[in-house]
Amino acid sequence: MVTAAFEAGGGFVSPLYEAPWLGQWQGDPLLAHLRGDFVCVPFGMPGHGYAANHAWELLDVSDERAVLSIAYPEDHPVERVTREVVCADGALEFADSIEMREPASLPLGLHPMFRLPDGVGEARLVLPDAAAILTPPQPPEPTARLLPGQRFIDPTRAPSVDGTADLTRLPWEGRSEDLAQLVDVVEGRVGLVVDGVTTVLEWDQTVLKHCLLWVSNRGRDYPPWNGRNLCLGVEPVTSAFDLGAEASAGRNPVADEGVQTAVSLEPGETHVVHHRVSVTAS
Repeated sequence: MVTAAFEAGGGFVSPLYEAPWLGQWQGDPLLAHLRGDFVCVPFGMPGHGYAANHAWELLDVSDERAVLSIAYPEDHPVERVTREVVCADGALEFADSIEMREPASLPLGLHPMFRLPDGVGEARLVLPDAAAILTPPQPPEPTARLLPGQRFIDPTRAPSVDGTADLTRLPWEGRSEDLAQLVDVVEGRVGLVVDGVTTVLEWDQTVLKHCLLWVSNRGRDYPPWNGRNLCLGVEPVTSAFDLGAEASAGRNPVADEGVQTAVSLEPGETHVVHHRVSVTAS
């Protein structure tokens, strides 16, 4: 789970999110250490894959580069995942390599999470065009603001329990927990503008074809969340929401749009997913 501080505007900014309970709560490994940017193989529940819940091995580290790897259990079709992180000029560049033990069709995804300011609407989200925007068939939490099972195009008018919600101006008033998936994005690029600092996430949308938005707007009142979590997940995926491997490999609401929701992975090949996080100040 990678975090970073970037030089911008004469100082340092840390746009990647860290959970407020770090070091204070021991439970599910994913939640206990929740922060930054991590890879999900496979993407979805439960747990976002073995790599998101277990310790990695450090293979190589220098001032500019780190390489880490994790071996999967012997009964898993995935053999190993390796992550390379490189410090570039004003950016972090990632390469996640997947090696297979057996052929499998799996949902894949990245899970970058970003801080949101406290003030309502103080963050502006710049989204790519997409064939459609969908909400999951069931709300992720009882506090969800977005209506389930919706299909729309305009991100500023997402159907919600109180009329419409604007996905491009965050956080929202009140407490809510929501997911929305941009399907078949035309460009793998999302920008987040907060206090004159622009953070840009870029990825190869020929591999990860969609973008799942997780708007965590203090909408979970149970431990470790306790109504205090405020962040935005911008998650490039080839997946059906976070419904898991079985749902993504079969018939599902996203696949009904005529798009891919799982990736065919073969042994003997190294499957590489690239993405980049950069920061600039205006």
